[in-house]
Amino acid sequence: MFRIAVCHKKAGICLQIENVALDFKKNARVELEIDLYNSGEELLRFISRGEDYDQIFLGMDLGELNGVDFGRIIREEFDNQTMQIVYMSTNDKDYRELIEIRPMHFLSLPIYADKIIKDIKTGMKLTDKMGETFSYRRRNEVIKKPIKNILYFESMNRQIRIVTVDGEDVFYGKLEDVYNQVKKHRFMGIHKSFVVNYAHVMTFKYDEVILFNSTHLPISQPRRKQIRELQLVYHRES
Repeated sequence: MFRIAVCHKKAGICLQIENVALDFKKNARVELEIDLYNSGEELLRFISRGEDYDQIFLGMDLGELNGVDFGRIIREEFDNQTMQIVYMSTNDKDYRELIEIRPMHFLSLPIYADKIIKDIKTGMKLTDKMGETFSYRRRNEVIKKPIKNILYFESMNRQIRIVTVDGEDVFYGKLEDVYNQVKKHRFMGIHKSFVVNYAHVMTFKYDEVILFNSTHLPISQPRRKQIRELQLVYHRES
């Protein structure tokens, strides 16, 4: 899930970016979530409580807190060096103050859809290069787990159990939605209750898989042929 925040004192600019982002999400079929804020103080408050964004479209004039001060707080006080900040302003002179904050881009207002989409695409590529993650919500927090560390997901009624190399956790969701997010990373829906990471499977049997940590997971009868075919495809690709 790629998470975007838009922060500008003018609600119309926030809504414009949101509409472009949601159209892009629909047309490109990407996992994207976007939140809108009208003050820098409000956004910082949410980030300090655990909200984590991959990319922020940020106005320079945010009221009491300007865009430069906001960027310094993110980089210095929160020590977040990976959050991508895209600044927006009508004044190109604002460029000079931003060097130390290392913004991803600077958009001159008014902004156009193609430029917004280009920045979102670039942001997604940069996130991929830093390592793919799976994101989920737990209460008021957004938790990220590296894809490579996930062993499997298990459906437990309305909850999902996520098991990783260093522990496990539980969150609310549907296994089908989880599978649609991770299947491109060679996760296999071996059972209505289990989605497993192919990279952590040591042995494929007719009716089960055995992971490198010796966990046994069942392959349901209706899915055995499909899993066998998928296993051969992944084996050839490897």
